[in-house]
Amino acid sequence: MQFGVSESIAHWGKYSPDVPAVFANGSVVTYAELNNSVNRVCNWLNRRTKKERRIGIAIRSKPLFLVALLVVLRLRKSAVLLNPGLSDDALRTNFIDTRLRYLFYDGAYKKTKSLLCEKQGATGFDIEYILKATKHFNPQFTQILYSIPEDEWGVLFSSGSTGTPKGIERDHYSMVTEHIGWCLELGLYRNTRFYLGRPLFYTGGIVLSMSTFLAGGAVVVNDYANDNDNIEIWADYQKSLSTVPITHAFFLPDQIRKFTSLASELARQPLCAKTILTMGAPISGNEKIKASEVLGSQIIESWGNTESLGTITDPEDIKKRPNSIGRPFLTDQLYVVDEKANILSSDKLGRIAGGQEAGFLKYSNRENETKEVLKKEMIISEDIGYMDRDGYLYVKGRVQDSIVLNGRTLFLTDIEAKLRRKLVNKDFCVIAKASNQSRVKLYLVLASTGMSNQEKKTLLAALNNILASTEQIESLLLVKELPKLPSGKHDKTAIQSIVKELK
Repeated sequence: MQFGVSESIAHWGKYSPDVPAVFANGSVVTYAELNNSVNRVCNWLNRRTKKERRIGIAIRSKPLFLVALLVVLRLRKSAVLLNPGLSDDALRTNFIDTRLRYLFYDGAYKKTKSLLCEKQGATGFDIEYILKATKHFNPQFTQILYSIPEDEWGVLFSSGSTGTPKGIERDHYSMVTEHIGWCLELGLYRNTRFYLGRPLFYTGGIVLSMSTFLAGGAVVVNDYANDNDNIEIWADYQKSLSTVPITHAFFLPDQIRKFTSLASELARQPLCAKTILTMGAPISGNEKIKASEVLGSQIIESWGNTESLGTITDPEDIKKRPNSIGRPFLTDQLYVVDEKANILSSDKLGRIAGGQEAGFLKYSNRENETKEVLKKEMIISEDIGYMDRDGYLYVKGRVQDSIVLNGRTLFLTDIEAKLRRKLVNKDFCVIAKASNQSRVKLYLVLASTGMSNQEKKTLLAALNNILASTEQIESLLLVKELPKLPSGKHDKTAIQSIVKELK
């Protein structure tokens, strides 16, 4: 396959050598500089990994991460994108599942290299050392390597919200067509400047950075002290806007909620990108409307999973159908199916699914879980939703966030959205637990300290007052801090344990 992001970098490096490709940490990397760095590392690495297909990447520095990923793609190998923030056990499982023998790492993740290489008999490559050692190497990589569309592009990982993240194998065709889809849907072009407010090893960061490179635009990828500190990220975003003409930005819904709150306190309009893209978690129509007004950007929402399904809204959808997650990407087909994978008619609640031609191959070393997802030539997601008569999709929540009370299906995300109106800027989570009477009870776990029992009772009564009779919260549990996954999402398994201990 002679087309992809690696070829795009080589093309722009030759014909637009002085055009910025990466803005990072106060520096600018041109396409020529990026392409030359990739070529130098390719010349160094190629003979050392001749027979191996997969190369892992555990790199904190975003600019270095991009170089390593482009090296793997140019060598026509498969990139395994590890999340070094995971527990040792989870990382070790990822390493074993994907049968890695080689790993790129940087100075921030020497511990990860030690854990995964020295204990698993693999070889680690320090990307910083290689770039310094090859400073005077020939900046050309002349070996012609070919892939076919069905070849493995890489292994991406799920967020791990329901356990150890699963390795999701994707082919070249699915990734390249997804990049082209993003270019067309978002209107990415050579003057695009895309601010990515997330680590690049997550799917959103990968596909948006690669799509921007494909179009010849530039990414803004600063390294944060804390990837989940939304105050730090907001400050960095505003600082970046003062120096770079940012056209697009990508943030999670929780980040947008925090930014909206911070911007509301300003005496002036904050600096803004034309378009903010959000995905990765539920966000209500009202929240999107308010964010658009306060932040001064049009808000586009995308839904998807790493297995390659996806939807996107148009800017005008925020007025026409604010709660919709949009329509399928160009040329994609999505459906809503029942538990037997039968396609349901419009307005019927079921699992969101899409065609297997999207390119998800399988879960690494997870045969049974792969069979659960691939049914009747469709990829079945964990998200429950419905499609309206015009073909627009609405998501209600994940399977694990749905419960049946009194014969009616409730979604914890819906309840949380209602509570968020009262618990503005509060970190909380609703958990469902089976009681001794064989019924389900709901618990609200709130990050707060210093609240008296009477204050708790008063708050709980006020919250239940805005909930339906079937949605009543049994008890309010206070904790100093809610446990989070490395992705920034709530660690539902750990919070379930907290409820069991405190209730």
